[in-house]
Amino acid sequence: MNVYRIENRDALAALPALGCYRHKEALAVIIVRAGQLPVEELLRSGALQNAAGMDEQAADAFIREYVELIGRWNKGQVSWPAWGSGLSSKSPYNTALAKGLEMCVLLDHAVSQNPDGCWLVVVPSFFWAQFVREEVLPSGALAADLTGPLFRALALAGPLLAFVRVLRDVWRAMSRVFLCRCVFGRFQLRMDMKGCWIIKSFAHERSFEESGFRDHFWGQFREYLVKDGRRALTVVTILGNFRHVIGRLKHQACRDVFPTECFLTAGDVLLSAWHIVACRYSFDQPLRFREWDLSRVIRTEVAGLSGGIQLHQLIHYFAFRRLAAVLGPARVFLTHENNPWERVSIAAMRQVSPASILVGYQHSVVYPALVNVFQSVQERGLPIYPDVVVTSGKAPMAMMARYSDPHCVPLVEGCSLRYEHVLSAQPPSVKTGQSLLVLLDGVRETEEMLGYVLDALAEGASEPLDVIVRFHPAWPPEALSGSLRKKLFGSGRIRISDGTLSEDIACARAVVYWQSGAALEALACGVPVMAYAPGRLLNFDPLWGMSSLRWMVGPGRESPVAVFLRLHDVSDEARRHAQACAREYFLSVTPQRLGVFSSCAGKP
Repeated sequence: MNVYRIENRDALAALPALGCYRHKEALAVIIVRAGQLPVEELLRSGALQNAAGMDEQAADAFIREYVELIGRWNKGQVSWPAWGSGLSSKSPYNTALAKGLEMCVLLDHAVSQNPDGCWLVVVPSFFWAQFVREEVLPSGALAADLTGPLFRALALAGPLLAFVRVLRDVWRAMSRVFLCRCVFGRFQLRMDMKGCWIIKSFAHERSFEESGFRDHFWGQFREYLVKDGRRALTVVTILGNFRHVIGRLKHQACRDVFPTECFLTAGDVLLSAWHIVACRYSFDQPLRFREWDLSRVIRTEVAGLSGGIQLHQLIHYFAFRRLAAVLGPARVFLTHENNPWERVSIAAMRQVSPASILVGYQHSVVYPALVNVFQSVQERGLPIYPDVVVTSGKAPMAMMARYSDPHCVPLVEGCSLRYEHVLSAQPPSVKTGQSLLVLLDGVRETEEMLGYVLDALAEGASEPLDVIVRFHPAWPPEALSGSLRKKLFGSGRIRISDGTLSEDIACARAVVYWQSGAALEALACGVPVMAYAPGRLLNFDPLWGMSSLRWMVGPGRESPVAVFLRLHDVSDEARRHAQACAREYFLSVTPQRLGVFSSCAGKP
């Protein structure tokens, strides 16, 4: 989704529009489907100017209003499955609502800046096109493409596709539960673990070293608990190749580290699927955002997506019910991103073991567009948040405090368990790497950045440039679309990383990223970084407060190839500045700061 101002009126004739409307009797708006318009070519020609991301005040207001809107939605729900929906998390990745509202706000902002201008709105889905047409534009402005048989067929296909998705997820979850039984046997929760401390983490193919399992999310936290005399059980969600990872867990005899599926039965999976299909939502009051009543739009969205609830998220409810009933854990530590699995796990713990203290850990990065981690005043007292959230440093805590209700969930300054090695490492004084490192986050939206980088490389094919692409464990190369995968593997200059992040950074002369926390690690090591700017109202950049330390690349901006070719070695002063920023974001791990996790919210 993008909004562009058309500087050259002759470019209008080249636009394959779905419809042309008048907005508030002052604005000509043209809506096109993504992929139908060579926007980048028009940007290079100067015909278009990106209108997004130009006003921090408008973005700030949008975040606060959107957080309050979903807070009212969460407050109105009465059943725990409803809190497992993507809409409930506020995340722009799990719902089209955030992007649709962003487009509306962006249009209003554009009109106020230039009421007589001509604008282009690129709409990547039929839902958003309908949203803009029905909620922003006059009701009489209809386009044949949006009301024709194709659109009606897609609307009818939504519930059917959602049902097929549930069946697919049931089969996948059943096979995983069965595979865990085959590998680990029938798991019996040991009574000597009663009252233990549970750490909820993740495991993937890069989680294993010669010494055994390495927790990339909690660092040495479990070892600290054991030395402190605590009995700790680690429950992991497996990312990537499930069969390979559980084989490594069993082979390396990772004591007290078990997949979530070990605590599930086939009945739990079927019951989860039933709750997804049968879940109903409450609308006691109209859900309004500025001048728009969104109640019907939200009903339309959730009705066609089984409520936006995913089975692999919802099954955590039953796993944590069993853990809570048998073990009655004194403390439960969860990563905190307000994902659906976190909320349903917390709801289960509240119901079965209300005496357990739940500690959320802000383990990665926080940026303005990460609206799902901000809590609303409407959500006070709801059983979907931990008792306390421990942050990794000063900067993310300040960002969370800026947009969250201070009385909803207490924030405590902790330390950076995940990035301990970054703060202790001494980066080399001279970088010898000659590759461009592309860091991808674990969401589909990063395909946009990868496609942009690959196109930029194709245009600069004559330049000597080697590229390393590092995938996130939650989004492997196999998950890419067919056309993008063909581009990726069709170039002999591109290598897919199979090593550690530190090894990749050592090979890099520069890094290009979008919303990846690994960019902070590269910056701390003195490697120049380039932030991909997709042209949005919200800021997805983890280095949002470090504008002097990175270049901005993307449509309408400088190419990453051009930036790479003119880069020089990073000065010692810039390196020290980068390391100082990293230390503001990631606090060092010390016994005193580790003790914060144990002492916060009282001693059990």
